[in-house]
Amino acid sequence: MLDRIVRSGSPRASTGYVTVPGEFRIVGIVANERFRGLERPSEPAVYLSTRQFPQLQLVMLLRTTKDARSLAAPARDAVRRFDPSLPVETMTTLSAILAEQLVARRATTHVIDGFAAGALSLAALGLYGLLALLVASRTRETGVRLALGSSPQREAARVVGECAANAAIGVACGLVLALVSGRLIRSLLVGVTSGDPQTLFGVSIAMLIVALAAGALPAWRAARVDPATALRG
Repeated sequence: MLDRIVRSGSPRASTGYVTVPGEFRIVGIVANERFRGLERPSEPAVYLSTRQFPQLQLVMLLRTTKDARSLAAPARDAVRRFDPSLPVETMTTLSAILAEQLVARRATTHVIDGFAAGALSLAALGLYGLLALLVASRTRETGVRLALGSSPQREAARVVGECAANAAIGVACGLVLALVSGRLIRSLLVGVTSGDPQTLFGVSIAMLIVALAAGALPAWRAARVDPATALRG
């Protein structure tokens, strides 16, 4: 690709300057850039030298290791020393520009986070209710186990183990559904893929922790069953 000639009349037509050439030599290749929106894929683009393509508006980028806002006044003074007639309209940082473009997306993300938190709370509540019902319905069985020599700690571990096993099955099914349905929202994701392993791993661990927390109280109740009372009941 390097050192090849590209012919295009678009620069001359867009500026109206007859001095803009129609042939350009490729002198370098840069990385892809999303300049039409973060959610849209990169499109083919070329960068022209300002000596070949007159610019009606110039944007300068300054790289610094200090606070970027502290360089606003020195940068403006440097432009004025070069040409006092050049207006400097806006001084901002790339992080501020990115934050401005992500306002709507972050608002949508916060709403989705709220629904996700609500769904997680309902799942934990439902799991707790199911385990509490199972423990209550198996009180006589637990009493028999305790009467035959099982320890309260073993019965509590049994309830927690059943909870973890059921939660693991649900998480596995959820991972499969997430990988399949994630293709539908692939175009809406920026900086992360629909099958991002870190995200899926974090969500899976969170669901397992919620499941174990939901089973803690039923496990405690199972460990405190009185064998004599359970058998009389």
